[in-house]
Amino acid sequence: MADHAAECAELLRRLGIERARVLAHSCGCVVALQLALDHPELVGALPGFGQDGTEPVRQA
Repeated sequence: MADHAAECAELLRRLGIERARVLAHSCGCVVALQLALDHPELVGALPGFGQDGTEPVRQA
């Protein structure tokens, strides 16, 4: 998952996105959470749906 998070960080940088609201679903929540942990400067909010059914993971 760390590789996927690193690829997402690189994509955000190449697109010139300084801070993103990262919406994830199911196993994508793991990638999004890893992105937030490894690159907190890129993640402004992290609502995750589907990891346990309905509730957000966290919102910054």
